[in-house]
Amino acid sequence: MKRFVLALTVLALPVFAGGGSDFDSMVRSMENHYGVKKTYIPFLGFANFVVKVARPAGARDFKLAIFEHVDQSRHPSLEDMDRRFVSAGWKPFVRVLSNRKRERVQIYAREKGRDHELMVTTFENDETVMVRVRINAEGMAKWVNNPRAMCGRNSR
Repeated sequence: MKRFVLALTVLALPVFAGGGSDFDSMVRSMENHYGVKKTYIPFLGFANFVVKVARPAGARDFKLAIFEHVDQSRHPSLEDMDRRFVSAGWKPFVRVLSNRKRERVQIYAREKGRDHELMVTTFENDETVMVRVRINAEGMAKWVNNPRAMCGRNSR
């Protein structure tokens, strides 16, 4: 009986803790906004497992959502994205805007315990991509200083 209660408690924790991560709630919000579901990517869970084990360039884990065949006129504005992310503790880090092609990339960052998180969003013609990466600061600094060595290649 004690094991059953313990198992039930562990399974119920995500419900009482808010029902999921910021990323998952943002993906659901984007699905509602666009009226389309994120694209299924085979073996994405396995890729995340590999990242958790290998920790390339200080990465600890990642989440990815791709929305295809979306109406470009429905892309959220910069102000809407800032409002959404800043209210969740993110800080604007990098923005790249193309007025000619009406495309943009936004990167937000925040500290998460001893790690850092980066949220990358791209808005193109009929596609939106969201990626959240949790990184170890020391591993990332090593990669930035010498990316070839971190990839297992000799410097030339």
